[in-house]
Amino acid sequence: MTRRALLVGIDKYGVGDAEERLESLKAPCSDAFALRDLLRSSIDPQYDWTDINMLPSENAMTPGVVDVNESDLLTALQDLFSDHGTRGDDLLFYFAGHGVVRYGAGVLATSEGGGIPMTVLLKLVQNAPPSVASITVILDCCTAGMMNDIAGNAQLPINTSILTASFRSRAAYENSETGEGVFSKMLRDGLSGGAILGVYGHITVTSLATFVHERFASENHGVESQQPTFHAVLTNIPVLRLAHGSLTAQDVYELYDHFATPTTEVWMTHEHERPCPDDEIWEKLKVPPKSRDRDHIPESMKTPKMLEFDFFQKIQHAGLLRVRDSDQSLFLASGYSRSNRQVSRFSPVCLTEAGQAMWQIAKRYRDEQIKNQAARAARMLV
Repeated sequence: MTRRALLVGIDKYGVGDAEERLESLKAPCSDAFALRDLLRSSIDPQYDWTDINMLPSENAMTPGVVDVNESDLLTALQDLFSDHGTRGDDLLFYFAGHGVVRYGAGVLATSEGGGIPMTVLLKLVQNAPPSVASITVILDCCTAGMMNDIAGNAQLPINTSILTASFRSRAAYENSETGEGVFSKMLRDGLSGGAILGVYGHITVTSLATFVHERFASENHGVESQQPTFHAVLTNIPVLRLAHGSLTAQDVYELYDHFATPTTEVWMTHEHERPCPDDEIWEKLKVPPKSRDRDHIPESMKTPKMLEFDFFQKIQHAGLLRVRDSDQSLFLASGYSRSNRQVSRFSPVCLTEAGQAMWQIAKRYRDEQIKNQAARAARMLV
């Protein structure tokens, strides 16, 4: 079994007819290389993506100014989806660059003005050799959601997942100040540990998709601008990376501080996800305007409710907590709409079955601590 990936990040555009000429970008190439570094560095080598092909080539002196033409991309895609003679291969294709619509079809645009139609990519996915165990396609480009539109009406191989940065008619943005794609940055945050499922460090394609969706909702990148899409046919959910487990022993013990019993429900409020500090505070923190979200607020400035929100988010990602009666995010449970308006629809959170089992461990630890402290106090009185 091997884990093979093709990572494409095209910065250089500008060739072609003046009317259809695409502007060059800043983020895709560096995003692709940053993703490569993550995929190569699981804490367990069996989850490393050992066979990674880069476009532009990682041997290029300045890959961000290298052309990636239609023939380059098609050849690399055909190689990725060819039969390499091993069974149980995991395949991953990542594309960052311009996505355009031509003749009613989505196209992954290349430097010279050409591109690979998403219908061609879908056909390669459908015709992947039976030796392939899983296929993951990740597209960070405008109109990327068109891939899921056509995939939804097609028969996909089992264990195929498609995660895109935007709906079919929506743009995908890059942060001009940080030089990163908004979607790709969240993707890397998830693979770095934010999307860990459970307590053992597994980051699966579904936990990554959930993480990205929740981040877009909580950081309000807007229903009118960019929202990711996800489509999958899964029997065995692929593990993309193994990171250090999301919970420490102290996190488990802290369950007892927030939940009086295993079945206690805690109601979320506006105060859990309160608006970020005003501009004056951000200026003191030297945080650029486009990076001003709750992740940049120092712990010392967060209220107890905000700290509780962070803890709940952490244990939710570990599968220990859920929003009662729904699968909505903590942001929405705190009484905010997707457009960041305060509403009055609050929801309670509670521990999952796994969380209740962890709570019992925390209680036994606390009881043992109290018993030991009482024994020490008794010895001191003798």
